[in-house]
Order: sequence, then C-alpha cells, then structure tokens
Amino acid sequence: MRENIYKNYTKFYSEGISEDMSKVCSYYEDDYKDILPKAKDTKILDIGCGMGHFLYYLSQKGYANIEGIDICQEQIDAAKELVSCNINKISDLKAYLSVSTDTFDVITMNDVLEHLDKKEIIEVLKAVKDRLSSSGIFVCRVPNMSNIFGVYLLYNDFTHEIGFTEHSIAQALRTAGFEDITIYGNKTRINSFWKRVIFNTIQKMFFCTIKTILAYIYMPGSRQPKIMTTFLMAVCKKGE
Repeated sequence: MRENIYKNYTKFYSEGISEDMSKVCSYYEDDYKDILPKAKDTKILDIGCGMGHFLYYLSQKGYANIEGIDICQEQIDAAKELVSCNINKISDLKAYLSVSTDTFDVITMNDVLEHLDKKEIIEVLKAVKDRLSSSGIFVCRVPNMSNIFGVYLLYNDFTHEIGFTEHSIAQALRTAGFEDITIYGNKTRINSFWKRVIFNTIQKMFFCTIKTILAYIYMPGSRQPKIMTTFLMAVCKKGE
C-alpha cells in the first residue's frame, strides 16, 4: 500500500516544490552549516532523499562521498537528473538498514519520520543508529506540532502518520539509544536585512504571547513548548 501511495508523490506535490536550487540550498545552509563535518570525504547517507535537493546541496558544498535512498522511483529519477551520486530505491527502510553492512559518518532524515507508522519508528531509529560509525551523528527534521500551523503541516499530506514536539522527538531518539541529543528550531530564510529584523521581532513577540497564554491554560505538570518554529531539527550521536 505504501509503495502505491508514493508512486505519483512528486507529481502530486510538485506545486509546492521550488525549482530555484540556489534558494533551496540557502535554506539547508541556514540549518546545516554548523552541523556538517568540515572534512569533505565525510560519508553521508540521506534517507528519504526525495528529489535530491539535500544531496544537491551537499554536492555544492563539496561533499563527494554521499548517497541517498528513497521508496519512490519517480523521485529517485528526478534526483538522478539533479545530482550525480549513488541513489537506491528501497521498499522497506528497516529491512534495508538491517541487511546493510555499510556505516556512515552522518545520516540525515529530512521530513521523513512523520511518514512512518508510530509502531515502527523506534525500530527504524535503532537500525539507523546501527549504521552510524562510532563517532557518527544522526540529523532529522520534522514538522513542529507546537507551531501555529503544526496541525496543517501534519494533515496536509495524506502520507503523514505522526507529529512531533521537541519533547516527543527527544523521547523517541532517547528510547532508540541515541545520546547527546540537541533539539532546535529551523531558521526562516529572509534575505533582506530589514525584513529579517522585522520578522524576527514579530516572531519573538508572537511566541512570547503564545507561551504566556499556554502558561495559564496548561494542566499542572504538563511540559510547555519552548520551540515554536515551523520545523524541529534534532542532532544526536550514536551512543553506546
């Protein structure tokens, strides 16, 4: 069933996909420039590489030892036209990772975990951890359910199965055995200096207002959100 749903995934969502690759790369640069290792021979696997946008960004940064995997052949075909690297089609992520003997210095999952069934997420994350080198890092990005548009992001795509907050994504990663987990919000790219200043000011005021309101309506003992950006970025290490 999953493979049938993703068969025409690219065509269905093509309207929301930017064709300006310099703009796409700038978005990734904002969120990844302080994460990626400086060594250009770093071995990187992008899980759920889609149309290859992140792989393209990596190639533009000079990383040559990169590869991607995806469930959708249509997206893989598009990715291969965009970037020249090893990209494989898979049918079952956990099975693929479990059978593979390769290890990677960095494994990324941008906008992938929300597509997995809740019952399989921990096992998939454990399989991801097994494919990391001893000093490897895992990076994932997921829609933030604490954001005002979180519900829309969750239900706008029929293939989405679950949503995350900063607390639940950390809980899942910790349960899978990851360590040194850092969660932060994605950055919003605005090239104009004054527009960026105005946006950041309004955003901080809005977030403060929401947090103040939540402080009065939350039940005692509940954990209030501290991150309200559109997406959550999680960076963690393999652990023991």
